[in-house]
This record gives sequence, C-alpha cells and structure tokens, in this order.
Amino acid sequence: LSDQGFQGMLLSELLAQREYTCVYINLGLNGAGYPIDSLMRAYQELLIAVVRTQPLSTIVLQGVMTVSRTWAERVPYCAPENLRQINRRIQRFADNYRIYYVDPNQQFADNQGFLPKEMTADGCHLYAKYTHLWSDWICRVVEELDT
Repeated sequence: LSDQGFQGMLLSELLAQREYTCVYINLGLNGAGYPIDSLMRAYQELLIAVVRTQPLSTIVLQGVMTVSRTWAERVPYCAPENLRQINRRIQRFADNYRIYYVDPNQQFADNQGFLPKEMTADGCHLYAKYTHLWSDWICRVVEELDT
C-alpha cells in the first residue's frame, strides 16, 4: 500500500487519515548534525505522536545508515562513532513488543563502519541498483520480527 498525493500535508494529518499496520521511521543524515539531546527529544516527540495516532500499528525505528569514509572525513558529524551513538539512543526507544529497532549498518557497513565506496556515488546515498538490497533487507528483518 502506498500513500500518494500528500504533498503539503503534515505527518499528523496523514497518520490520522487511516490505520497502518506498520509505520517505519528513518532519521536521515541531516538530523545527525544537531546536538544529540535535542535530536532525541524531537525524535521522541515524533514517536509519541505516531503511537497516539496509530495505536494498533507496529513501529519500526531504523538506525541511521552509515556513509563512506570520504564523506565522513568531510562531514565530521557523519563519522561512524557519532552515528553509532545516535543509533544507540534511537534503539533505547524500542520496547521489542510494539516498537522495534533495526540497524541497516549490520547489512551495509564494512568492517570499519563505513558504507563501501562501490555502493555510493556521493558517499551518503546508495546507488539505485542497491536500493532493492535495502528494501529486501528491511522486509526480511520485519518479517522476522513477526515470528
């Protein structure tokens, strides 16, 4: 099921329109540059709003995906250590009953915590040809949560 035609609509309005089985929350890299405490307060407010408007849905919190070494060197707040800290804080919101945390870096990071350079042109976004791996991975992980 895909939502279309919601340009200009607030998330709260979209969530109030129908009941969802599952809601995915994926914090982007831009948020990683904010002070972590204020970022987590905003994240928690978002999560509370989703729980209130979707009381029967499963909520999947996805950790922030890592970036290439080159990108992390240019954008210090994207260093693997910072992203791991953010992801640990996001993971604390999971209750493993209704709210789950999944970490894309288990699938996409190399052994040093970076996105392999062959998977990205700009250092922070997957090439389109790899997005199916991301989609397949998250579907598999969520399916495992249901069992």
